[in-house]
Amino acid sequence: MPYYTCRNGACPTGGQPFSLTGAGQTYCPRCNTPNSLTAAPVAAPTTQTRVIATSNAMHAAGGAADEVEALIAKWDLNTVSDDEARKTKDYLYTLGSNSKRIDREGPVNNGNRVVTHGKFRLQFGSKTYAGVWVKVNEILDAAVIRRAFRESMAAKRYVEVYLG
Repeated sequence: MPYYTCRNGACPTGGQPFSLTGAGQTYCPRCNTPNSLTAAPVAAPTTQTRVIATSNAMHAAGGAADEVEALIAKWDLNTVSDDEARKTKDYLYTLGSNSKRIDREGPVNNGNRVVTHGKFRLQFGSKTYAGVWVKVNEILDAAVIRRAFRESMAAKRYVEVYLG
């Protein structure tokens, strides 16, 4: 959807981009000035990742790398609600048996006990090879979340996934 700015200096939009409410509209919806619209290039936020340096250390995949990669390839979620993030100990994806899995580890809370992320861990038995914190209630890119699992494997730390 294209965004526009109003050229009327007195417009209440204050020059901030907005989308139009009707097809063929040629006036500003806030100040009703006719023919005052300019198309505005607006960059959508992109899915970002960052290593959480203070998180728990993880195992090296070593000989299990191919199976770990096969499990990562199964990830297809692009969003996690705060209700989903509160769930714990369920297996989202498995490879052959429940011992090779990506499971939900529960929520990540801020200091006020508000859920900010869902925490997911890739495990084979008791060994953890990768983990991600997925920001709740944001539409993210599943491919970037898969990449974050790989980034986590390389860093041997949890990786946060968010819009930036």
